[in-house]
Amino acid sequence: MSPVGATMDADLDDLHLAQVLAGSTADLLEELRADSAGLEPVALGARALQRAGAFLAAQLIARCPMDSVLSGVHAGAFDPRALRTWLIGALDGVPEYAAGRRDWGVGVALVVGGTITAAAVALPGLDLVLSNDSPTPPYPGEAQRRLVVERGTSTALIEAVASAIGGRTVQAGSVAYRTAAVVRGEADAHLHLGRLPVWDVAAPVAIARAAGLHASRMDGSDVLLDRADHLVPDLLICRKELAPDLLRIVRAMPLTG
Repeated sequence: MSPVGATMDADLDDLHLAQVLAGSTADLLEELRADSAGLEPVALGARALQRAGAFLAAQLIARCPMDSVLSGVHAGAFDPRALRTWLIGALDGVPEYAAGRRDWGVGVALVVGGTITAAAVALPGLDLVLSNDSPTPPYPGEAQRRLVVERGTSTALIEAVASAIGGRTVQAGSVAYRTAAVVRGEADAHLHLGRLPVWDVAAPVAIARAAGLHASRMDGSDVLLDRADHLVPDLLICRKELAPDLLRIVRAMPLTG
């Protein structure tokens, strides 16, 4: 783990480039929000997403001109056979950012030959950058299990899953922030029922797996990043020992809310 806002050196390896780009983009977004007092939230969110996406794309094109870039701002076809593709979640959690909340993030992931080889997520609300070489913090081992879900989506299914594992739900904004809660031991699992853009999912999934967590679709299948619609239909991230029970519980329930 490292603080947001590391220095942008001329020569960085892929992992450190991902870390610095994520942190620098988070700094840019915080400055933009501070300078945009009074701007309507929807307009602020749109401006911030465009500004962050353009900054990240420009940095990657300048530093890695042979690589491809895929994001919500620079969408295109993702060929998993391509040698190097950067998936950038320039602003994961636009509503949270625009509302002045702290639970948003920036994700940067490099896919080489279909495998994520470098990933970083900046969480300015925690003054933290997580990456796929971050040390895993010890699990605090609290008695009641906690299922972190997207804010405003506490459906009957989610509550039933939480009850089945003897736990409770907690809500947070971006997928990056929710994943970090599991990585940091603040939650035991993250369950998301709706579709998520691959550029917001790639870095969190890589970081979760590097921390020894389970990450899959809700049916247990792999999280595929080469989907034509650029969307992951659902997501489960949890401590590995909980995965069999959670997958069994979810499979036995109708996927409606």
